[in-house]
Amino acid sequence: MVYLGYASLEGALIHWLRREVSKDSILLGISFSALVFFPSTLSLPIPAPTRPAAWIGALLLVIVFAVRPAAVPDWVWSPRFGLRYVAVAMALILLWSLVIHTSIWTGILGIVAGLAGILAWGKSRRFIE
Repeated sequence: MVYLGYASLEGALIHWLRREVSKDSILLGISFSALVFFPSTLSLPIPAPTRPAAWIGALLLVIVFAVRPAAVPDWVWSPRFGLRYVAVAMALILLWSLVIHTSIWTGILGIVAGLAGILAWGKSRRFIE
């Protein structure tokens, strides 16, 4: 889910870069792509036979978020929806860390994800649709 969120963010970044061309925006786009999206694409911790399906799903999300087809409702592109998506993703990471809990680092990851989810949900309440 987090990887697909990265793919959605990559598509949104492409959409934004098509409108906002500046030195800073290009640097941001290249930095996110090189430091977050591509490394996570190459190192997905899922079995090799299912990796191509994840890559195809990610590519579809990049395209959808970059093009923003008219058939998709406007609320999908709102900051409120994006923040709530992040909050749910962080809650799933927290749940996963509680179930797996193999090390102290898994627990720390869960705590950080839970805090990030609470902050994202709180921030989403400020946006009115």
